[in-house]
Amino acid sequence: MAAHRARLRVDRCTCRSPFLGPFVRSAAKTQPAVAEAAARAAQVIEAELRPAQQAYVDMLERLHAEARDSLSCGDTPGGRAYYRAMVGHFTTTALEPAAIHALGLTEVDRITRDMEAVAADAGYAGDLTGYRRFLSTAPQFVSPSPEALRATLESLCKRIDRKIPAFFGRIPRMTYGLESIPDAASAAMPPAYAQPSPADGSAAGVFWVSGLPSKCPSYLHVPIAVHEAWPGHLMHIALIQEATALPTFRRHGSVKYTACIEGWALYCESLAEDMGLYETPHQHYGRLEMEQWRAVRLVVDTGIHVHGWSREQAIAFMAAHLTLSAETIAGEVDRYAGMPAQALGYQIGNLALRGLRKRAEQALGPRFTHRGFHDAVTGAGAVTLPVLEGLVEEWIAAQASA
Repeated sequence: MAAHRARLRVDRCTCRSPFLGPFVRSAAKTQPAVAEAAARAAQVIEAELRPAQQAYVDMLERLHAEARDSLSCGDTPGGRAYYRAMVGHFTTTALEPAAIHALGLTEVDRITRDMEAVAADAGYAGDLTGYRRFLSTAPQFVSPSPEALRATLESLCKRIDRKIPAFFGRIPRMTYGLESIPDAASAAMPPAYAQPSPADGSAAGVFWVSGLPSKCPSYLHVPIAVHEAWPGHLMHIALIQEATALPTFRRHGSVKYTACIEGWALYCESLAEDMGLYETPHQHYGRLEMEQWRAVRLVVDTGIHVHGWSREQAIAFMAAHLTLSAETIAGEVDRYAGMPAQALGYQIGNLALRGLRKRAEQALGPRFTHRGFHDAVTGAGAVTLPVLEGLVEEWIAAQASA
């Protein structure tokens, strides 16, 4: 605690204040006008800034003295009920946290078996750890520059665009483009993210990709592109915004329906198999890595908030199942601790959509079409998973009786 207080102490010497730095460093500091301004600045620092800083330090000291050591929101008053409520909010299901934890462990095992099969195809039979080490260290998977990475993804996106009409009957009018995340921000950002077009259609959507090529290796390009751009977020949200027959909350409330929106984008990563976009074992592994990332979240999020996992336990579990960097994994764990249950919606939504598709294929047989199913899902707008299930069931019934 003493060291903590030392770090937080407000410097008592006004002359060392960074706020006074411009005057101290000024080449004209001896000029009367500059000297007078410096004197006024010193008075403001002494009378206003330093007391405000000290009050802030005192508040941090009080918080530090009362803070808990665990990450779990369940360790706060009413925390377990709060977590169950957040689970319901982000998954839009009645699943209990314990059931989600068990589901996560089952999913991690399933995907690991698939990874082992891909590793064998890549020449690493019985050595998934060695294959992961190869993927995370081989320079062949890293673009030489941010510009080269962006150009590669732009080319990939055009290949994807060509395949869209075979799988979708409805295509949005709104387009999108690619941009590189600034280098200074890339370290703390994910490999890529989507910035949907404004609801008024005044600008295109943006598929942002990391300015650090090492964060976006080539074996992840396909799942990242179909998740963030088309037919994932940018296409999905553009279709929803253009569906003028839907109520406003279903057109412009995407961020409130994590399981529906993120589940769709993750579903699109497996849809890319049907589209023929995965051509090498490394690319197939990339898809599995991305799904495993979301499956691991089911275990780690509930591990933290239900089973009391420490930060170190959560990091170790993720590191044992993913090729992500240590920095990325640490950032993910902090996210799950700070946003309880939000990360659960991805794989829960993905599994729900894949289950609905399987149900449609079994019910319709040869009359099932990708275009019809995908138009039914994207035409629903932003909804809960039970509402989506009901709408898809209505579509299946209509197709069966057509």
